[in-house]
Amino acid sequence: MRGRTVLPFLVGFGPALAWVAVVSARYGPTDLGWPRSVALAVFTGLGVLGLSALALAYLPVTLERLGLARAAAWLRRFWDPDAR
Repeated sequence: MRGRTVLPFLVGFGPALAWVAVVSARYGPTDLGWPRSVALAVFTGLGVLGLSALALAYLPVTLERLGLARAAAWLRRFWDPDAR
């Protein structure tokens, strides 16, 4: 059961954490410096987190509109433990 709790965490927060790591690594050694680059990465990472949340929220509806109703139903059952 532990794997089912890690997967939603990685899908939800993974893009934002990856963004923070890439931006920090890219701008840390420059004249900007590490503290400022990490602050910039965290600030913009919150936007990436918001976009990820929107994408995940509308994914089942989008799948239904594309004609993949069974995939949308499976995704809803997978993400929501109360829907089982």
